[in-house]
Parts: sequence; C-alpha cells; structure tokens
Amino acid sequence: RGVRLPMNVARAGFQRFLASGLGMFVKTIGIFYFARVLGAQGIGIFFLFNATAAILSSISSLDIQSSVGKRISEGGDRDTLFWTAISLTAFPLVVVAGCILLLSPYVNAYLGTELALLLVVQIVIYQFLKLTTFVLEGDLRVGEVALPDVTQQILFVVVGYVLIQS
Repeated sequence: RGVRLPMNVARAGFQRFLASGLGMFVKTIGIFYFARVLGAQGIGIFFLFNATAAILSSISSLDIQSSVGKRISEGGDRDTLFWTAISLTAFPLVVVAGCILLLSPYVNAYLGTELALLLVVQIVIYQFLKLTTFVLEGDLRVGEVALPDVTQQILFVVVGYVLIQS
C-alpha cells in the first residue's frame, strides 16, 4: 500500500465544483432537448425510467458503498474493502437485475416501452460509479471524484438519447 499524500482541499474543491457545474449544464441541456424532441408522453417515460432506476439502485446497494468509504478513510486496506464491497453488492444487484429481467414484460408495460434491459445496465453502471466515488473519497482523493460525477450526468443524457431512438 502506497503512502497517502495530504489532500489539497482548494484544488479538490475546485475540481468538484467544475465537475458539478459541467454535470448540471449537460443534464439541463439534455432535459431541454428531450422535452422538445419527445413531447409530453416521451419525457414522461424518460423521467419514469430514471425514477425507477434510482429506486431500484437504492434497493440493490444496501448502502454498502458509503461504509467502504468510511472504512478506507479510517485506514482500512483499500483493495480488500473494494473487492469485499463488490462481492457484497453483487448479490442484491443480481437479485434486482434478475427480477427486472424475469418481470420484463411488466416492467416494459409500466415504463411504456421496452427498456428492461437498459434499466439493468443503468443500475449496474450507477452502482459501480457510486462505489468508485466512495472509494476515492475515502482515500482522500476527492478531486478525482469529479470524473465519476460527470460520467453519471453524461450517462443520464446518453440514456435519454437512446430512449429517443427507441
């Protein structure tokens, strides 16, 4: 395990600020675009999809990621905690994904179009980004959290674009 360098708070804060600003900008432009292109019914499906993904993501995470960040910040072994978190998160994630795929006709009917597989993909990616964020924060690499933060916002827009195409 390498030596932990002190965090440059000003630099890390600025990086998070820029990432947050860029993420909000991308998300806002995406929503404006989606509302214009999709109309009322399409934008309703878009927001229903994202709300469903958020709810199912929280069910599948069991908040394991934040515990990992805390343990790492207390000096725990980063690699061991990271792989343990993946192992512990995998079971509920597989259960949620399996339920979505098993019940895909009902999920698709609820969402208004065939999006069950995309829902599973989004939940898996979101869980990985969330774990990465907490590991970086726990390791006092707060500035590097900017990349997963922006990636999450870009994912929001990309998924929206895919919804438009379907």
